[in-house]
Amino acid sequence: MVVSNRMDAKTGFLYIVSQLGGAILGGFLLKMLFPAAMAINLGTCTLGSGVTTLQAIIMEAVITFLLVFVVYATVIDKRATPALAGFAIGLVVLFGVMVGGTISGGSMNPARVFGPALASGHFNNHYIWWLGPIAGGVLAGLVYENFFAEKEKNKQQLIDSAKNDVVSNEVAA
Repeated sequence: MVVSNRMDAKTGFLYIVSQLGGAILGGFLLKMLFPAAMAINLGTCTLGSGVTTLQAIIMEAVITFLLVFVVYATVIDKRATPALAGFAIGLVVLFGVMVGGTISGGSMNPARVFGPALASGHFNNHYIWWLGPIAGGVLAGLVYENFFAEKEKNKQQLIDSAKNDVVSNEVAA
């Protein structure tokens, strides 16, 4: 949302720090509560069998693009019906995990991988879960803002046009 000017940089930075902090706490809590989970690196994402790093980056970018695009379309866009936002977002997360899970882990969020990775010490190919989601999220924000979002300028032009029509009708009458 910082890229599309829907959030200032300071707030965006605080969101990132908060997510990473929560993920770190969550990762170490998992380690403390479920020590046996260290055998699977506390759920840190890994590449599927035969999956290349490029394939995983693209998968993470695509599923994150879909997630962020749906968030813009259902939560951020004022034209949307908010009653369905949670359902739509949940379906996209389900899709991302089901499709991306066996390929790249279906993370869609660098913090989701960072916390367990830090707690388990498992950082194999860790850059994948930063590059893919960040690229997909930024691209989704830019695409939505530039091609789908209602523009303030257009809205103001419509209001001015409607006012002119009213004034013209009053003068004609």
